Amino acid sequence: MAQFERYHPIMTAHYQLDWLTQFKLTDINQLRQQTHAGETVVETADYVNRQMSTVMQNQALIWGIQDKARQQFDGIIGLTQLNDTPDTATLLLNLTPDADAAQVVRELGDHTAAFADKELHRQTLISSADDPLKSLLIQNGFALNGTTLQRTVD
Repeated sequence: MAQFERYHPIMTAHYQLDWLTQFKLTDINQLRQQTHAGETVVETADYVNRQMSTVMQNQALIWGIQDKARQQFDGIIGLTQLNDTPDTATLLLNLTPDADAAQVVRELGDHTAAFADKELHRQTLISSADDPLKSLLIQNGFALNGTTLQRTVD
């Protein structure tokens, strides 16, 4: 398997993906508080350290999303559970309220699926069926399959 630390930064038409350590901890903390109410900056720092550890151990790829035009932190995207099955990865996607969710899902959904296939040999991406971005994921190539959303690269 490839050494994951080389997969940064990644540029798309409108976004730059980089390690969480390249973003302001307070921005990540504000995002995390959407799903982890009351999380402190210290707890967010622990989260960032754990995520970067999984990257350095080639277990996951987690990036912060920066809107290139606005130079703003828009969220976190990642490919996780890479050691569970040989052809599948779990998509992690959490966006800030200011992010253009439709554009992020459209552009980074396609990019991440292609990246997972070409670089990691993962043809299938899965996400939870309770994902708050469920409708946008379905509009962009994911299909409901029981308790998960799945997107397979042909």
